[in-house]
Amino acid sequence: MKILNKILIIGMILVGFSSFLVISSPIIVNAAGSCEQDATFLGIPTWYRGLIDSDCEIKKISEKDTDGISLSTFIWTIVLNLADGLFRIAGVIATGFIVWAGFQYMISQGNSSKVAASKTTLVNAIIGLVIASLSVALTNFVVNLIAS
Repeated sequence: MKILNKILIIGMILVGFSSFLVISSPIIVNAAGSCEQDATFLGIPTWYRGLIDSDCEIKKISEKDTDGISLSTFIWTIVLNLADGLFRIAGVIATGFIVWAGFQYMISQGNSSKVAASKTTLVNAIIGLVIASLSVALTNFVVNLIAS
């Protein structure tokens, strides 16, 4: 039975590693096309999202909003982009905890304390995923309001 457990663990590691390679593979961008403002890495937006002008350069900071953006708008856009990235990472971590809770539930073998612990982990992970998803939605809404 121990050999089967080792094979399952090695299989899960290989599947996880290959999934990571597929997700993290570089995206080929057409250099002749327009600039890619919504570029992401593993679903995490760039820090400069909303700060690029039509010439693919970062907008200039000025006192008046007519020929550039204000310093406070510039700073808040960067802060919100970084917060959005952190919320997305929290969502990925919460998803990992959901998988972990399911795994713990499967190997609990009817032990009531282990079943209760895995159910608690599952409920907490789902709550965390909902909070992270709502945070990403709210942050994107605010970034779009500021950027326009």
